[in-house]
Amino acid sequence: MALSTVEFSAATAEITIDGKAYKVSPLTMADRAAAERRIRDRRMSHMLESISGVLLPNEVIGKAIAEIECNTVSVDELLDTYESRIYLLFLSLRRAGETMTEKQVADLPPGGIEILGTIIRHITGVPQAKDESENPTTCKTRSTNEPKPPIGASS
Repeated sequence: MALSTVEFSAATAEITIDGKAYKVSPLTMADRAAAERRIRDRRMSHMLESISGVLLPNEVIGKAIAEIECNTVSVDELLDTYESRIYLLFLSLRRAGETMTEKQVADLPPGGIEILGTIIRHITGVPQAKDESENPTTCKTRSTNEPKPPIGASS
């Protein structure tokens, strides 16, 4: 598979996948909102499936729904799954005037995770990190066996 990239800017760029050129455009806040809505809807579906057939007080269900709607969608959630990346690429292609369906975008040749990552970083405005410690989508965790640091101590 032949794939080429170009220098990206705030303008529409062109990518070539297997000899066919496609235009991609940076995403807008409305596109990000659509992607976040999709993630919240998926969270809601998972929650509703998990409680299906379980008798719970309305207050418990209401609280779960409120938490899903009020919790922010992280950059990780926007960029770390192929489903989300495909949707963001679909939105970018559509914004640039391409007439592909989301299924057609999903059926494109993979092109490698680095190339897709470069495209996604361009259209979302998330910069490429030089190393993992500078990656804005990386979070650090500690083992549950490690003791918690004292309050006020840096972790």
